[in-house]
Amino acid sequence: MQYEQHPSDLLSRCSSLTTCRPPNRFLSEMRAVVNLFSNILATVVVARWMGELDDERLNLVLVGEGEDEALEPALASGAKG
Repeated sequence: MQYEQHPSDLLSRCSSLTTCRPPNRFLSEMRAVVNLFSNILATVVVARWMGELDDERLNLVLVGEGEDEALEPALASGAKG
């Protein structure tokens, strides 16, 4: 015996799909934030592992000082290579 769908069944399914959108948007934004912090952490871990992490500069930038000078050596070393 086959089940015939009633139009009201389709309507209830569609309405339940639209109620899933706001949490999905919130979760999408949370995934983006987690991805950002994961990339930051991975950058610090790899830089430390390679011996290229400047702890003084890292602390200054995290405190909010020395942000203007943070890119100057990186740009200079990129110009050399």
